[in-house]
Amino acid sequence: PGLLTHAIGHGRRTAEVLDDLFNNRRPKSDTSDMIDYTRMTLEYFDPRVIEFSDANHCGSECSSCGSCRDCYICDSLCPQSAISRKELPEGGFERVVDPEKCIACGFCANSCPCGIWDMKDPAPLA
Repeated sequence: PGLLTHAIGHGRRTAEVLDDLFNNRRPKSDTSDMIDYTRMTLEYFDPRVIEFSDANHCGSECSSCGSCRDCYICDSLCPQSAISRKELPEGGFERVVDPEKCIACGFCANSCPCGIWDMKDPAPLA
């Protein structure tokens, strides 16, 4: 078991690998690591639904993982004030990082209860 969004991503990756194989190409390897679930703060989530009487409600709950819940934890923990809330023209919002301020400390990724931040290891210096 995992997040619905992960299942969708795995399905896409499977389709890409099959397409590569059918077209006699070597499948690409993804070497980036996912953030460990033990690093996510689960206290901020509602308790899991035990009874599935309303499938639409359950489905929307499952697919909300990985979506920002506007808790401002990342904003308040960022030592460089590099994170801000950006209003979208079609409604809603997203969190954005100013690359000129970000020092890649990882506080945002470690504290986010929704797992919206994707930290990658920096490229080695030449």
